[in-house]
Order: sequence, then structure tokens, then C-alpha cells
Amino acid sequence: MSSKLSSDDLGLPSYNDVITGEHSGRQNHYVRSSVQNEIHSELLNLTIKFSSVQGEKLHKIQQDDERALGLLIPHVKTFLAEYSETNLPMATLILIPAGTISPLAAPADDDLRSADDFGRVVTVSHEKGGDSPLWDSADMTERLASYLRPRSDELPPRPSQASSPPVETTSSKKSFFSRRRPAAGPTVPAVDVERAELPKVTMVVKAEEVVFRLESELGLYENQTVWGIVVRLRVNAGKQDY
Repeated sequence: MSSKLSSDDLGLPSYNDVITGEHSGRQNHYVRSSVQNEIHSELLNLTIKFSSVQGEKLHKIQQDDERALGLLIPHVKTFLAEYSETNLPMATLILIPAGTISPLAAPADDDLRSADDFGRVVTVSHEKGGDSPLWDSADMTERLASYLRPRSDELPPRPSQASSPPVETTSSKKSFFSRRRPAAGPTVPAVDVERAELPKVTMVVKAEEVVFRLESELGLYENQTVWGIVVRLRVNAGKQDY
């Protein structure tokens, strides 16, 4: 009987099994690393593409906003100039994009019918025409309204008090010409600008869903809604609060 014991008898793996197992482990590690690198590369490409698409969208949004603001600002300036010629305490401007409601529709807002409110509705269209409206969503309307809002409603610094004219010093000697000089008129006191009460003007710009009413041929009314930019101004004299 042979005294040699095989690896099987001792319960140990054979040399071939050890070599085969190590090779298989190295191969599995290589395959796993290759797959992970490939997935990582795909995720990196996805991130780059996503960032590029987002950049293009943001660039288009910025261009659309600038194009719309270029058409909105002249209407706001014209409205402010016209309102400055009135003595009304309130003013309301509603800006809506062309092509969203019927041109025969009238706003259902009662504020525009007030005798104390200088109300205007302006339809803003493309400079060179176009079928699509300048804005058609709540997000874009809010962005445009935020651009048009004034920085603050505080009054600008009041002008400094007007300086009084210098007082001419009289000489102790009276000359012939001084006796023949005509008497000066009554002295007018300088206006106290610091005490003058300037009117307080506030301007509020909001994005609102404006309701318009259209009358049909049968005398029935139909409501139409559109996202509009509403500019409200209020002028209060003195220290009157509101």
C-alpha cells in the first residue's frame, strides 16, 4: 500500500484548481471593470449632453425674454407719459400678447371702468409679425413682470434747500449814485423745499390671468382668459397712507 496521500484525500484543492480559480477571478475582475468603465463613460456623455441641452434652453429663454422686453418697454414708457398728463390718482395698464384672444373682447376687470383710474389695454405683437404669441405661459409672464418691476418704491432724494441770494453789504459812506438808485421791491422768501410734501408714487407689476368678455351675435357672453402683465400705479399727495 502506498503511503502517499493525494490532495483529494486531504480535502485540499489541487494545483490545477488553484491555477484555474486564480485565472477565472482575474478574468471576472477584468470583465467587471470593463463594464463599469463603459457605464461610467455613458453616464459622462449623458451629463455632457444634458448640460448642453440645458444651456441651449437657457440661451433660448434669455433671447425670448429680451425680444419680448424690447417690445414691452416702449408701451410702458408711453403709458407713463400719458398718465403724467392727467390728475387721476390711479392708473392700470394691461399688456397681453397678440393672437391669444379675440380683438373684440373687452376686459372684465371693473378697475378699468373706474372714473379715478386711467386704464389702458395694450396688445403686444411681434415687430415683424408672427403667428405665435410673445408669451404664452405663466412662467414667462412672471419673468417678464419681474424685469419690469421698479427696484423700490422709495422717493428719490429730495433736492437740497435753495440757497438764498447773497446779501449786499451797505457801505458806511453814501454816494450820490446810491441815493438815486430805485428802491428794491419786497423780498421773496426762499421756498422751503425740505418741508414741501412730494406725492408718493408706487408701481406694482404682476403676472395675472386676465379675464376678457366677448359678446356673441346672439347676445351671449363668452369668457376668455390670457396671461397678462398688469401694471398698477397709485399717486398719493403728502403723507397720506394707503
